[in-house]
Amino acid sequence: MILVAHRGNIKGVDKRENMPEYITEALKSGYDAEIDVWLTKQGYFLGHDEPQYAVSKNFLRQSGIWCHAKNSHAFKNMLQDPDIHCFWHENDDYTLTSQGKIWIFPDKEPLDGGILVLREGQEIPNPSLGGICSDFVGDYR
Repeated sequence: MILVAHRGNIKGVDKRENMPEYITEALKSGYDAEIDVWLTKQGYFLGHDEPQYAVSKNFLRQSGIWCHAKNSHAFKNMLQDPDIHCFWHENDDYTLTSQGKIWIFPDKEPLDGGILVLREGQEIPNPSLGGICSDFVGDYR
């Protein structure tokens, strides 16, 4: 099962979420990481509500990175690079990533092989899931 650290969080929400160094820590700890990606005239940035932390395209290409596009410009450009694993969603129940994975919004029916976003304290509802994404992903190891 794939364990995805939501914005790099492993043991709960942290003020460092989406910081490149924090994401790298999660990857080095053996987790995948979901990150929020923006594209502006100045380049790629991480940040949930706004572009905050500049990153290179190579950073986005790392194995284990799941890029959640936060603006259409980022999504369009990331889709053109087969080495970037990306997706777009807001309140959709399900979305497909650029690598054909099913990303499942919290509290929706888990689908076999999909990646379900879990809220704090939720149990894994379906052993056939492909993985989970959580701020508390360390609790599921």
